[in-house]
Amino acid sequence: MHCIVGYAMFLDDEIAAAQTRRSEARWGLYLAIAALAACIVMIAGLMAQATAEAALPQRAVHVPSLDISTATQQAPETGAVHHG
Repeated sequence: MHCIVGYAMFLDDEIAAAQTRRSEARWGLYLAIAALAACIVMIAGLMAQATAEAALPQRAVHVPSLDISTATQQAPETGAVHHG
């Protein structure tokens, strides 16, 4: 009969390697869950900010340089704009 010497040592290596792979896979899963949670928190924050901005009353923005309600006259010979 042949006796396989050292078989238990190789089996121990396989068991240790399997435990290491499971541990690495577990940490990868934890990292993926943490990344997903961070994305959910960011999206919730953006939605809350957008909802708050939408709830604010809209204010008219007055830009004097683009206001066409004031009377402006352009001198034909110089092209200068006169406000009066």
